[in-house]
Amino acid sequence: MFPAYLTVNDVPPDCASSSTLSLVGNDCPSSEWPTLAAMLSPLNYGCTWTGLQTPVAERELWLDVSSEQTVNSVYVTTPQAAVAEAFQNVGYLWDAAVADYPYTGDNPSRFRSSDNVIHTVDAFQPYVITRCLQNKVGSDPLEFPTRQSSWSSQEGHWTTANHSVPPDLSAMNSSYRIRWLELPPAHFPNASIGAIIQPPRILDALADPRPVACSIYAGWAPTRINLTQSSEYIQSWVPPGTNAFRWPIDWVSITSEWAASLTPPLSDQNTTVDAAFYSILNENLDTNQENSSQPAYIHEAVLASLVANGMARNGFDSGILDNPESDLPSSLPDETNRQWLSGSNHNIFAIEPTDPGAVYPLSITSVVSGLAYTTDGVPIKLAFAVLPLYCIYALSHLLYAAISGISSSSWESIAEITTLALASTIPDKMRNKLRNTIAGIATAALFREPVRISAFPDGHLELVFDSNGRKNKRVGRIEVNRVY
Repeated sequence: MFPAYLTVNDVPPDCASSSTLSLVGNDCPSSEWPTLAAMLSPLNYGCTWTGLQTPVAERELWLDVSSEQTVNSVYVTTPQAAVAEAFQNVGYLWDAAVADYPYTGDNPSRFRSSDNVIHTVDAFQPYVITRCLQNKVGSDPLEFPTRQSSWSSQEGHWTTANHSVPPDLSAMNSSYRIRWLELPPAHFPNASIGAIIQPPRILDALADPRPVACSIYAGWAPTRINLTQSSEYIQSWVPPGTNAFRWPIDWVSITSEWAASLTPPLSDQNTTVDAAFYSILNENLDTNQENSSQPAYIHEAVLASLVANGMARNGFDSGILDNPESDLPSSLPDETNRQWLSGSNHNIFAIEPTDPGAVYPLSITSVVSGLAYTTDGVPIKLAFAVLPLYCIYALSHLLYAAISGISSSSWESIAEITTLALASTIPDKMRNKLRNTIAGIATAALFREPVRISAFPDGHLELVFDSNGRKNKRVGRIEVNRVY
């Protein structure tokens, strides 16, 4: 699924050629190259994307063109085809399970709407960075971009290294062609493969005669893939190119034989994929329309898209264990659906691999957005501990008041409390504390003064501050069932 070394043995035998009708995805690395060409024509700075198709899944291929010369110009990524298909199949089975869910009465099920369901899975997918450099006509050796070992995304840390010109590189074509070559790791750390863009022999007004030397960095990047049932494509997130060399990416090595399968001959035309690709992009090869600091960015976009698309088709024919694509059921038994939707069954396919090392596990999480009850989390558990204590306290107070019969309807409103305060005498020690509070209370110190309602010998009631008791006057507690 995710090899560290891509060789000709990873290319299916029926991929020796392609066609201009390669619009539906298959297991060939060059599959859907016309879709890529359409995405890149025209090409502007910023993010762009297109949809790649497999028999059951539609996934996004993202391409980011940076305008900063100090960092990489282009990175391309797309979900791996086999992962996308398995992911999409589970989404279809979810829809079938929801449709078969037993609804009771007129109450709509929380699963009925597909717009609020999000499936996620953590997996790996191709991640390709390219960097190209235009050389002078007739240069030998050629200057290739390479990154320094102490990578800094802020400073870029791109440098150059020389590589001799391969034999028979002279332009003998009527269109741009891609020449793949393997770069020595000592001078090109983490580089997967190199490429030289050969200019056409017969130049037109839009062609640039200078050869372009490119370094390609390809790897498997950890990502989180999302599928919203209301969305058309499977989407994923990976780091931008400026942070790629600080991300835990498993860089791969690519042989020139595997890379050649990206640009095979066309069976229905007397040309190759790369020549037809550039023929579609002809209007984008005018360097006057490109960024002056990085005029080779169109070639970077072509190479990165081809490599990412080819890597994504590795293991294309893989399927869910014990449930091959052709035998995958359109729905699951009702009991399995109930267990799945309730969360009690995390292995709906009953997968028991005899050799765990020969399979790639996918753990898909399905989330239904909305209101729900849960016992997860420390605050919830603490609340469950405190709530019974509060209920016991409130119930005890209720029982005490009911049994003792002590109750009063007095002072149930602010007006009654205000009237009681107006009928009370301000203690001498409280005058200073109450001073400057007529227009508002600025501090909480006044609220800390304990106060109670007390009965005086002459039979009237007042608000009394406990810390400032009346001198020469005996105050007492209010007596039950006595009229004041």
